[in-house]
Amino acid sequence: MSDSLDKFYCNINTLRSFLEKIRDLKNNYILFHTDCDGICSLRLLSDLIKKTNSRESFFMFPKKGENAYSDETKCQIQNSDAESLSVLDLKIDDMGISDKIPVLYIDHHNIIKKPADSFIIWSDNSLNKNTSSLLYETASLITDIKDLRWLALLGLSSDFGDKTAFDIFSEEKKNIHKKDLDTARSLINSASRHKDYDIVTAVNLVNRSNKITDIISGIFPETQILDKYRNENNLEFHKLMHIRPKFMWKVALIEIESAFNIQGHLAQAWFRTTKEDLLIVANSGYIKDRVYFVIKTESAIDVLKFIDSVKPKECNFTFAFGSGSSAGGWLSSDLWKIMKINMKFKS
Repeated sequence: MSDSLDKFYCNINTLRSFLEKIRDLKNNYILFHTDCDGICSLRLLSDLIKKTNSRESFFMFPKKGENAYSDETKCQIQNSDAESLSVLDLKIDDMGISDKIPVLYIDHHNIIKKPADSFIIWSDNSLNKNTSSLLYETASLITDIKDLRWLALLGLSSDFGDKTAFDIFSEEKKNIHKKDLDTARSLINSASRHKDYDIVTAVNLVNRSNKITDIISGIFPETQILDKYRNENNLEFHKLMHIRPKFMWKVALIEIESAFNIQGHLAQAWFRTTKEDLLIVANSGYIKDRVYFVIKTESAIDVLKFIDSVKPKECNFTFAFGSGSSAGGWLSSDLWKIMKINMKFKS
């Protein structure tokens, strides 16, 4: 990429060209990240395709514990009848299918490998843009989608906080209360954190809603289900918060065994007191024989370089993704034990 594309890779013609390419296709699939930004992006894109092309979209998401580029997810795609694919908020890497069907990537994470012959809309995080806000910004230049601005606000707040979201979508301040925004975000995110990984309920609620208050009011039955998940997530969180970190050099390690995808939530909570260290929260209970981990720091340590320095020699593959200050991933239980030893902790 040229210097001018290092932080921002977005062109209205990219989205317009993709929509034109799929205009006559019936089986348009959207693969999305299961957090609030990803689910808001799914609704934005599916509504855009319906509005411009008069076509319904089909959605898919990585199975529990998988990522967009795992063999399991690639099999999902290959075994589908997809005639086009949009990959939302799942990083940018080569799916290896852009020579067969049109592929659109919209993202704000690191570009792992720029796929050839694909449609790419991307922004660096330093510009305070994420997938839903990028999609809204670009789509609004093609057609009128002001009625979906609340979705872009909700999605943006999930990655950059309420203040940044309201600063960018300032006209929504008079319509949306911060408390309602926080509640809606926590309800949507509860699905991917819960042990049941019930993403369909979160998607259905967002798709049925026309404003923030529809998500939280209880007019749809999905709200009650997600509220139950949120309460159970919180109980698990408070149960595990008593586990204190073990320290070795500048590394603070917290090991848990939970069926909930809660390591990121715990890392965020402990991060407030371990900012000078490299904090790792590792969960051995989410998927059998795997250890899922989150690493965060506010120090000068680059977490991806740190991981590379302590990874087992058997790891000739990418198993962690993120930026200089935070990352996440998983290893088999056996490889995690080796990595712990490499970090000077007892296995």
